[in-house]
Amino acid sequence: EKSLKLALGGFPKSSPFSALRVSHFLWPDQSIQLKTFRPRYGIRCAAIAPGYLQTEMTAAMRPEILDKITAQVPLKRLGLMSEIASTVSFIINNDFVNGKIIEVDGGLRV
Repeated sequence: EKSLKLALGGFPKSSPFSALRVSHFLWPDQSIQLKTFRPRYGIRCAAIAPGYLQTEMTAAMRPEILDKITAQVPLKRLGLMSEIASTVSFIINNDFVNGKIIEVDGGLRV
């Protein structure tokens, strides 16, 4: 419920992030449908649910807002784009991953 509230409210200048968070709640139904239907065609389905990331948008935020965001993450830091890229690589290179949402969020949704 807290995540949904965050998704709908977000932070200042965070519309793209809020939209991404809302999509996290909508995706599971699609993932379940695709993982059962597509494998017979050789198509796998997986998704990445990123947490807060170091981006140009977060770099432009006021330090006090960024501190509040970082404080919510159990690892006490923002994620890196390279960590998302590693997850994409894992999904692509592992042919047995199918129908999963991999959360790369520093433990935010634990």
